[in-house]
Amino acid sequence: AYRLIQLDDEAIEDYNKAIQLSPKDPSAYGLRGGVYNKKGLSELAIKDYKKAADLGDRLARKVLKEKFNIDY
Repeated sequence: AYRLIQLDDEAIEDYNKAIQLSPKDPSAYGLRGGVYNKKGLSELAIKDYKKAADLGDRLARKVLKEKFNIDY
C-alpha cells in the first residue's frame, strides 16, 4: 500500500508542475482531482474538478455530478 500512496504523491507533484507550466489546461486539474479523490481528499478533488470544469472540461462536470452530487 505504501508504494501506491507514494506513487499518488508523485503524481500530484507532476500535476502541480504541469499546472504551473500550463495553468489554463484543464486536464492536469482533472487528473489531479482524480488522485485526490482516490486518496479520500474530497475537498481538494472537488476544487480541482471545478477548476477543470471552469476551463471547459466536460468530464469534470460529469464527475462532480455523479460522484459528488454537485451540479456545476
